[in-house]
Amino acid sequence: MDVMKITGSINYDGLKKMITARCGGIGANYATLYLGMMVAAGKLTIGEVKKGDLYPKLISGDEMSYAEMKKKMYKMKLTNKKKYARELKQDFAPYAFTQCYKPKTSGGSTRKKRPSKKSVVGKGLKNTRNEDCSVNNSTGCCPHMNPDEKHRYRATNEKSILKLRTKRYELYTCCLMCSQAMNAQAKNDPKKFEEMYVSRYLDNGNMVAKNLHTNKEVQILVLV
Repeated sequence: MDVMKITGSINYDGLKKMITARCGGIGANYATLYLGMMVAAGKLTIGEVKKGDLYPKLISGDEMSYAEMKKKMYKMKLTNKKKYARELKQDFAPYAFTQCYKPKTSGGSTRKKRPSKKSVVGKGLKNTRNEDCSVNNSTGCCPHMNPDEKHRYRATNEKSILKLRTKRYELYTCCLMCSQAMNAQAKNDPKKFEEMYVSRYLDNGNMVAKNLHTNKEVQILVLV
């Protein structure tokens, strides 16, 4: 958002992950994109840009030649593409859908990998999207909600944090109300919570959760 504050001539498409400039000339475009990339990379703050009146100075070419800005801009672009190679392959804006969008398992999932196990948690159980509960590293089924009439577990749509005693876990539920109910139980009566939801803990500290209504292992909660 700081980049957008530089000038009304600069735009950002979060789905294409592309920043564009529409100025009066190519040189001005170079200056605008260069300054935007400097702010995006953390090399300049928006406060420094405003205080130093850098935008008009760069637009006019007083601070640096357009050719030099173009050279530096392309160098930053190459560095940026290497640093964010995984994010650039994703088909969504990573900052926009952290709660409801489920990244594809191939091509840049942002979720932490779970350790491989002989027995995969959720394997053989189906959710309401007809996916296996082991999908997306065993986060496809809600531990709180009861299964539907076809014995399918509720598919997860929301990601939140479960707080149990002094630890925090990544929790995936079908809705935020399920997360709130589980967190309330964990806060009010941790021992009872473990009886209701916890099947076991893995060696790395991750929690294997069982469904409240069936006692079947349906999800791995990663310790964060």
